[in-house]
Amino acid sequence: MAQAPSATKMIKLNVNDRNMLYRSYMSYLKNGGFFVVTNDSFSIGEEVMFLLTIMEHENPFPLRCKVVWINPKSNNPLKPSGIGLSFFPNDEIAQMAKNVIETNLAGVLDSQIATFTM
Repeated sequence: MAQAPSATKMIKLNVNDRNMLYRSYMSYLKNGGFFVVTNDSFSIGEEVMFLLTIMEHENPFPLRCKVVWINPKSNNPLKPSGIGLSFFPNDEIAQMAKNVIETNLAGVLDSQIATFTM
C-alpha cells in the first residue's frame, strides 16, 4: 500500500533586528538562504514553506525552500540548533526577499563577523 505524501512543514519568522538578519542570512548560497533557529527535526533535502517577515517590510515573503544545512542541538549561542533553508531558484518572491535582505545588509554582507552557519 502506497503512503500518502507527508505535509510540507511551515515555519514563520519575523526578523526585526539587523544583527539577527546578518547572522541568519546565507549569502553564500546562489539563490540566497536563511538559517532558522529551531529544535524541530528536519532532514537534508526536505521542502519547507517559510513565511519570512523582514524588518520594516510589513508583508511576509512566502518562500518555498529546501533544507541544506543542519546545526545539531547545542548549548553554544554562537551556533544554535537549527536549519539552513535554500531559496528555490527561478522564484520571483525568493528573488524579492533576497533583494530586501541584501539592501538591509548593505555594507556588512562581506563582514568577517560569524554567522549562525559560518
